[in-house]
Amino acid sequence: MLETKSLSRSFGGLTAVSDLSIQVPAGSIRAIIGPNGAGKTTLFNLITGAVPLTSGDILFEGQSIANKPAQAIARLGISRTFQLTSVFPELTARENVWAGINRVSGSLNPLQFGSRVRQNERRAEDILEQVGIAHRASVTAKELSYGQQRILDIAMALSASPRLLLLDEPTAGLGVKETDTMTALIKRLGATMTVMLIEHDIEVVLEVADKITVLYNGKLLLEGPPAEVAGNETVQKVYLGHQANIKGAMTRSSHA
Repeated sequence: MLETKSLSRSFGGLTAVSDLSIQVPAGSIRAIIGPNGAGKTTLFNLITGAVPLTSGDILFEGQSIANKPAQAIARLGISRTFQLTSVFPELTARENVWAGINRVSGSLNPLQFGSRVRQNERRAEDILEQVGIAHRASVTAKELSYGQQRILDIAMALSASPRLLLLDEPTAGLGVKETDTMTALIKRLGATMTVMLIEHDIEVVLEVADKITVLYNGKLLLEGPPAEVAGNETVQKVYLGHQANIKGAMTRSSHA
């Protein structure tokens, strides 16, 4: 689904991503982890065209998307969320998703306006049902809980009908119950599309990811299945902390 080849991005004298080569198979859930400044969000920005790459290449379904405009990349089937919510607070949940669908649909033929509007309305309802907040469709975004706003963010990303969904810290700021809800949603989405997520909650990572990519100082430190990565001493030292924490997380994840 996605491949980066010797991907690099420098900002002046700072190299945020360095010679990064990874492959993400279709239908998988890939977690990207690493300490702050590891290059995780820069990687997402490069994939989605938010920033140009310095060198290397990015292939999506075998086609190079390196330095393509962000809108062109989105139309190919890549969508993302951000660390901070980007909902329209005064619009209802339904209207937020509908706005995203209309943006993707482009201009409407006046002769098809009525049917297209009804089609988009139904699509918005389906997406809200898919993410589990259809019962809040008529509530303005500002009235939703923070966890529901994060879910609405994902619903808006789904309005583009992506085949590859990038989630940037989806559980950031969520309580335990909201984190459980988000984790279940990510697993459901992973059954229908390819998902890449940046996540600091190692328990979430261990529960949802098929494979983990660990970045450190912009470089690939390690890649592998969750148990292998979690048990790696180098990863524990630079990111995961002492063994007691990670072993506890693995135990809780296995009982989930």
